[in-house]
Amino acid sequence: MENNQEIIKELNKFLKGTKMGVDTFKQYEEKAQTPELKQELNKIISIFKAHEEKTAAAIKKLGGEADDSIGITGELASMFEKIKDIFVDTDQEVLERAIKAVNMGKDQGTKVLQTCKDLKADPFIIDRLTEILNDYETTSKALNKLSK
Repeated sequence: MENNQEIIKELNKFLKGTKMGVDTFKQYEEKAQTPELKQELNKIISIFKAHEEKTAAAIKKLGGEADDSIGITGELASMFEKIKDIFVDTDQEVLERAIKAVNMGKDQGTKVLQTCKDLKADPFIIDRLTEILNDYETTSKALNKLSK
């Protein structure tokens, strides 16, 4: 049971990061100029929202409560990102930021997956996290393809 609490804590941190990702990619979508990039960013937002649902389901399966907000720290980080992105105004800059954000999500997801494996999490949770990481890889490839 103690392991479940630690797993829930890790999953909630990941959930907050995913919610921040959705907000960030909505900003990128607004800044994107070409229909192709806008469409890809919209697809990524949908994928991240599905990740939110999968992560929340995993938390609930463990008997925990999924955090609905990103918290004060998340809000501050989100505001800082918005300030940094004020001057992003070309599709190339949007792509560069989007690729960096996806890689950050992939890194965080990898850490959470490893922690859950170390804590001997239910295979259901390991499978969900693995699916999410596969989505990150596919997303990264799609963005990199657009940047060429």
